[in-house]
Amino acid sequence: MNSNVTKLHAIVFALELLVSLPWEAVLSLIIEFDSIVAISWVLYREWRPWRLGSLFHRLDSVCLSLPYVCFSYVLREVNGIVDSLAKASMDRSD
Repeated sequence: MNSNVTKLHAIVFALELLVSLPWEAVLSLIIEFDSIVAISWVLYREWRPWRLGSLFHRLDSVCLSLPYVCFSYVLREVNGIVDSLAKASMDRSD
């Protein structure tokens, strides 16, 4: 599993957790990616790898259940902790 897929799994897990919580109102959510590839997969359905279809189905479903979700790109240097966690997760799965 590469870091793009690992980051997508983490985002889907976090969104599913958020939706399962008994909060009354989630007004808006901004999710930042430090990978152009991963954010392109999220924003442009035709670019999504078919082998990740079930993951993207989960992502689309959970996004539809939230009032507002925005995905944005940030430089990797700005998101250093997330990048380190994704790399550590990849090392554990090997």
